[in-house]
Amino acid sequence: MVSMCIKICICIVKKAEQEVVEVLVEVQEEEQEEEEGEEERKLEPPPAAA
Repeated sequence: MVSMCIKICICIVKKAEQEVVEVLVEVQEEEQEEEEGEEERKLEPPPAAA
């Protein structure tokens, strides 16, 4: 009975870890896109200076 509960708990934790990893990957991808956008803006001269 106890071992069954432990197996269920482990299963829930593994599933939760998987979801956390997926969210982290999404966040990292969004951050990379933002950084790339900032780099492109740095290359262009600011409109106020022109």
